[in-house]
Amino acid sequence: MSTAGKFSATGCITVVFLYLFTVSSFSDNWDSISGGFHGRINVIEPETGTNTLYIGTDHGLYKSDHPGGNLNRVDVSFDAAPVEDIALSGDDIYIATKGSLYIGRKLLKWERVRGLKYVKGVASDPQDEGRVVVAHDERRIFLIGSNGVREITPEVFRGRIGKVKCGRGAVVVSAGSDVWRSLDMGSTWKKLAGTDRLADTDTLYETDEVPEAGSEEELSALLRVRDIDTDGVVTAVATREGIHLVRGDGQPAFIDTEGLPSEDVEHVAVRGDVLFAATDTRVFSYDEGTSSWHTVFDKAATGGIRGIVIVRDSGGSGRLHVAGRYKVFSSEIISLLPGDIEKPLNSGDVCPSIQEVHRMAIEYAEVSPEKIKSWRRGARWKALMPKLSVGISQSIDDNIEIYKNSSTWYVVDGPEETGTDWDVDLTWDLSDLVWNSEQTSIDVRSKLMVQLRDEILEEVTRLYYERKRLVEEAEEAGKEVPAKKRIRIEEITAYIDAYTGGGFSSYGKGS
Repeated sequence: MSTAGKFSATGCITVVFLYLFTVSSFSDNWDSISGGFHGRINVIEPETGTNTLYIGTDHGLYKSDHPGGNLNRVDVSFDAAPVEDIALSGDDIYIATKGSLYIGRKLLKWERVRGLKYVKGVASDPQDEGRVVVAHDERRIFLIGSNGVREITPEVFRGRIGKVKCGRGAVVVSAGSDVWRSLDMGSTWKKLAGTDRLADTDTLYETDEVPEAGSEEELSALLRVRDIDTDGVVTAVATREGIHLVRGDGQPAFIDTEGLPSEDVEHVAVRGDVLFAATDTRVFSYDEGTSSWHTVFDKAATGGIRGIVIVRDSGGSGRLHVAGRYKVFSSEIISLLPGDIEKPLNSGDVCPSIQEVHRMAIEYAEVSPEKIKSWRRGARWKALMPKLSVGISQSIDDNIEIYKNSSTWYVVDGPEETGTDWDVDLTWDLSDLVWNSEQTSIDVRSKLMVQLRDEILEEVTRLYYERKRLVEEAEEAGKEVPAKKRIRIEEITAYIDAYTGGGFSSYGKGS
């Protein structure tokens, strides 16, 4: 897999990404499975080194042998609904359903694993076939190996189990407010401090302090540990504050949250030199170079993201699987990285990817989908804002008194009496909460903006790939590039700069 950098037990994270913005731009990069199965998706488990993907739903177990291919139901000898978790170990597949654990030998012979009645989760180590870790009820962990089943729960272990993950002999378990890690498949454990303390210090400490089970501190912190993942060398912890990494040497790292809605993060995936995080609707990639997160997946039709998984496929490339509630999306990791960065005509200037050019064009033309969303938010707030009216009135009264008796009369002219009245009125039109007339105008403008954005992206894409073809031809020709071809390349570059506000030519120059 080609990437711009790597992080390992002693290295730093460098994940370079493409920007993917519109739904139409994703369609060329993501395979999807949206049919062939029944029920909501609970879990996906890819088979390392192949294109096989297992999907557990409310109605059973399904299998696909090709990204974006058809799903086939796996026939089992028991009621496999719902499938809550899946683990693969060699030719065996483990599925957790209704609190019980079943093992399928080559998908032909199924049997229940005895003695494990209240199973919460199951995980396997792709590099260590034959051993499977089981989260049993809320506070116990077991290891299934060649010698049968044995308990590997840490001696001081409190808190309800959240997730369990394995990799290269390592086992990582989130429990209550803490994350526990074993580097020898459960023989010894170390507890990483609760993420509530981590958020304040930007540091993970090894400690023996454990909050009392059921305490308010534990229950509050439980909500902070959203997800965990490990490849055995690096462990990623998704929390309310962001993503925290623990490398093989135990040294912690707090990942910057710029560009990441950390309070909404629900899932995390880490493998080698790739780090992703996901909210309910979007997946983000981390770029160490800029210490920021950027959207690589944004599909409203997922029905809510249920999980993200990174795996090596049959071609040796990485793939990112995104499980929605009713769809599964898959893309090669290489397609999410800038593999097409070029040096045109040996000039030393780098050329941005097509997705980056799309982003530039959208920003320059101010046709981002976020603009429409902001209009709609403003229209909704309008119904809650009152109409304000202020009034003022003044009055002047003459004060005249008349005195009269039988013989005489007289008039007393007193001082004038003046008065000023103020009034302030606040009125709400509550019908706007049901339907706001501004929505009609926004719908019209939204349609026009989408048309304009599509036209801009279509033209930018055409120019980009025409220039790319000319650049490749010019590089093959070397110094013998015809003048007309060089002029045409400069002309196309100018057109793209016009669409991107000069961003295309300035890319990679620090401007």
